[in-house]
Amino acid sequence: MSAVELDYREVAAAAGVPACAALITLSRPDQLNPIDGAMLADLDHALDDVEVRRVERGDVRAILVTGA
Repeated sequence: MSAVELDYREVAAAAGVPACAALITLSRPDQLNPIDGAMLADLDHALDDVEVRRVERGDVRAILVTGA
């Protein structure tokens, strides 16, 4: 089970260009979301996924990181 959840939220488009924000949620609240080796690995994987989408679709304009 991953300690990081990834979602995309559409945001207002500028000049007709679609845009979205990647929402990364650290989801181990029972342990106060420690950034340990496992969390870093999951976060790295999520950021790789965001980069793939940015390259393929070009619509990621921001990355928001929050805790659960």
